[in-house]
Amino acid sequence: MSEELNLPRKERFARIIGQVNAAGAVEVEDLAARFGCSVETIRRDLRYLEAKGQLLRTYGGALSIQSADVGRSFEKRREEHVRAKEQMAFKAARMIAPGLTVALDGSSSCYFLARALPQVQLKVVTNSMRVLNLLKTNPLYTLIGTGGQIDDKHEDFMLAEGADLHFSEQLHIDLCFISCVGIDLSGGLYDMNDGIARIKAAMMRLSVHTVLLADASKFARKTPFLLGPVSAVDYVVDDGGLKDEHRKRLHELDVNII
Repeated sequence: MSEELNLPRKERFARIIGQVNAAGAVEVEDLAARFGCSVETIRRDLRYLEAKGQLLRTYGGALSIQSADVGRSFEKRREEHVRAKEQMAFKAARMIAPGLTVALDGSSSCYFLARALPQVQLKVVTNSMRVLNLLKTNPLYTLIGTGGQIDDKHEDFMLAEGADLHFSEQLHIDLCFISCVGIDLSGGLYDMNDGIARIKAAMMRLSVHTVLLADASKFARKTPFLLGPVSAVDYVVDDGGLKDEHRKRLHELDVNII
């Protein structure tokens, strides 16, 4: 282990990438101890490597992009950026009027929105088993599960390649609320695996408007799993941390910011 202390920066990068790909996930504090660096130095390393598309940062660590699924458990995601998600849920809920049909994806951001839905008559479409369980006792909501292949890791429905939603010809969605793992404003929206990306894209196709709930930490991030172009989104709900450069680019793409 001593030969890994005080490595040149490029060599440290190579060792970090090797470790994250071998283990699937790494923690900042473990890397700092291994390489004899400060935690902040390792965080800078991970930001740089993520910008190069070589790993995906998480809260307190990083994931390998070689995985077929770069998502973390719902419980972990629900505990991150709580204030930002509450802020976005409050803003998004104000967009919802009685009688609308709304779609909520399986993200933790949309779970916060499900908790903040107005107490009015709504039809709610979702691929999230957690959202279905949360809302099932409320008589004001008519619930429609998307169906599809069950994703055991995330407790969501996802779509296999070539499949479509069984009700795709019959359902009209007014507002589709989604989140994602990464947003590259010169590329697109990225998600945790192919099946989740496909089912979100299918819900978006059925919707009049798509609303993106993504805290500021999601910007300038990529995964191997493309959900769709940023231009497919009509609204981005700002958590209060949106950078001016990102705001300017969204305006150039004709995306409204709330």
